[in-house]
Amino acid sequence: MSSTKKLSQKELREMMRDRVQSKDSQSLPSDDKKKTIDSPLARYDSRGILSCIICQQTISSATLWSSHIISKSHKMKMDEMKR
Repeated sequence: MSSTKKLSQKELREMMRDRVQSKDSQSLPSDDKKKTIDSPLARYDSRGILSCIICQQTISSATLWSSHIISKSHKMKMDEMKR
């Protein structure tokens, strides 16, 4: 039989917090984490919020930019602008 100690919820939370902190310290510096979009359709305001200049829609993160570009509503706005 293995002898495993049953941990309290507080101990488990502390272990998880330590694990997350150790992963954060091993990851890239915060400047490298922040992905910026280099597109003529993208605009960042003074607060660093990403938006689409065609749709006037804010995009919550840079990772969602590619999804926004291929969305139906964005394509419709692009077609309207071309006309």
